[in-house]
Amino acid sequence: MPEITLPNTDPFFKVNDWGDTLTTGETLKIVHTLWFSDYNASPFMALLTDKPASELQKMLKDSETAEKSIFDKLKTAVSEWEAQAAQTLLLEKVLEYVRTPEVSHTSNEWKQLENGGWEISNRVYQMRYYFDPVPQSKAVRVTWGIVYNTPQQPGNHRYANSWGDSRFIARQDKKLYDNTEAAQRYIQGRFDLYAHLFTELSPPVPNDCKRMFMVNGHLLPGYTLAPPERTKEETINDLLDCLEDGDISPSSPAPEESPAPEQKTTSAPAKSTRPAAKKKSGPKKPGPVR
Repeated sequence: MPEITLPNTDPFFKVNDWGDTLTTGETLKIVHTLWFSDYNASPFMALLTDKPASELQKMLKDSETAEKSIFDKLKTAVSEWEAQAAQTLLLEKVLEYVRTPEVSHTSNEWKQLENGGWEISNRVYQMRYYFDPVPQSKAVRVTWGIVYNTPQQPGNHRYANSWGDSRFIARQDKKLYDNTEAAQRYIQGRFDLYAHLFTELSPPVPNDCKRMFMVNGHLLPGYTLAPPERTKEETINDLLDCLEDGDISPSSPAPEESPAPEQKTTSAPAKSTRPAAKKKSGPKKPGPVR
């Protein structure tokens, strides 16, 4: 289309570009809006009003085509930004991962807390309990709980690894006992039930809560996942697969019964007894809970 020589005066339009923003690795916005201003339009209008409508219509179509061509170039540039922004985003997520601090724990030893409670923990599990004396009596209220010792998640507002599961495995709040000795026996029993969780510094993480120990979908260093639990059907199928053809034989006909011999009077045989099962030695229990 022919070039239009514009007069050297204030333009006949205004541009609103307040929507232009860039958030690295996240958002690119270029929003430009043109507003027609009739205060300065007359000199520009005078350049074109003497042309026939058909010519003006053709000039309009040509200008729209050129505008669309520029728009396509802009989209190509935006695609380049997307590729670069993706690298920025990935680097942000990797830095969140490598900067995640190691969880604090007691190395599977009982440690007293500043508030008088007690804790035993490792990289995956944490157990705490508290005794609250009841005023003017020997009674105490016991509060205890076992939780997953989850790593600190990134504080970035864009962080979206929401695992949504409860950290609690088991807990009891303010259970009343007549005295400290009874409360101590109760806590010892609770610990004995879960003592197997505190035999390794970094036990395998259960699959159903693995996201608690991930940052941006990647398992944090030093953690391993427990093998998934097999269903009863899978276990039976595995056992059947191990059987060979000879292990399952067709049923044979029952042998013919021979005539019963003459009965003789004999003393009843002594009742057989089997050796008593040897009691398996259980794992050595940890020292009593203090």
